[in-house]
Amino acid sequence: MGLPKVVALSSLLTFLPFTLAYPLIGEYMPVSNVLEHSQMSIDVKAFQDKLVGESPDYAGAKAIYVNGGGNSCKGPTQPRTLQGFATTDLSSESFGATYAGANLATDFWNTWMLSALDGTGDFAGLSDRKRVTCLNKGVLGLMTYYASHELESGISKASVESTRSDTGSGHAWDEGWAFYYGASPDGKDSPWEVSMKRDGDFPDGAKVQTAIVPHFNKGLISVRNATYNANDAVEARDTIYRMWAITYLRAALKYLMIAELNYDEKAHSEGYAYYLPIHGWIHSKNSDVADLLLEKLAITQTSILSGSYCEAKTALEAA
Repeated sequence: MGLPKVVALSSLLTFLPFTLAYPLIGEYMPVSNVLEHSQMSIDVKAFQDKLVGESPDYAGAKAIYVNGGGNSCKGPTQPRTLQGFATTDLSSESFGATYAGANLATDFWNTWMLSALDGTGDFAGLSDRKRVTCLNKGVLGLMTYYASHELESGISKASVESTRSDTGSGHAWDEGWAFYYGASPDGKDSPWEVSMKRDGDFPDGAKVQTAIVPHFNKGLISVRNATYNANDAVEARDTIYRMWAITYLRAALKYLMIAELNYDEKAHSEGYAYYLPIHGWIHSKNSDVADLLLEKLAITQTSILSGSYCEAKTALEAA
């Protein structure tokens, strides 16, 4: 091998560790190590597994919710927990602030999850079918909620020169995708999987599962030091939120229609739980429509009033 080729090969090998160090998560290439973050989806699966069967293990699910499942850790003795996500105050961030605008408390998710686990509050006296379905779908809404925090964190860190880096702003943005997509190669047990399923229900509509990736990529590019662009980062974030809204509105309308036509507790619970993650966001756009959807899907109902689906769909289309 001639000297020029040796030099070229040496240069290539020097460069490769920086370009290939972090493997793809789905179709997204992170610039930092977010493997542990993505493994929160394994905790989600463990949480859901506790609720399988005729005798749901609410205590076991609650232990994972409160203490973590040990699959995603911040350090050797510090697991990430779903409750930690649910109790983080996001009211100063654009997505989290919409919850406050819709009169939802900063700890809304924690109160809601604990009520469903304990059978208290709105879940007092409700069937296992309703409680379990709400918990299974609601935990994905919680993951979506917290993923928004990391996008906001990436933008905030990028606005400060000292934290505008792949280990600062880039890492935070990567975390947003990791929490959204999860650890499974096919995105199972994650909010992204919901988008895939709902895309299948609306074959002529936007394919959120694939269309959202370029916006995550755009946001990442925009919060990196060499390619920083604050406006592009905010635009990417806001487009991602709109795509989340598409996914969860599709789910809400689908299951509202099913539950109205032939009442089924599972369908009702799915529509209700899937709507909650974006209730605040919808409320920030049109409070009347948001409140109407929440009313039509209220989990304490034992039936869905005839005409509810058409009323909700018409209101959304007119908004």
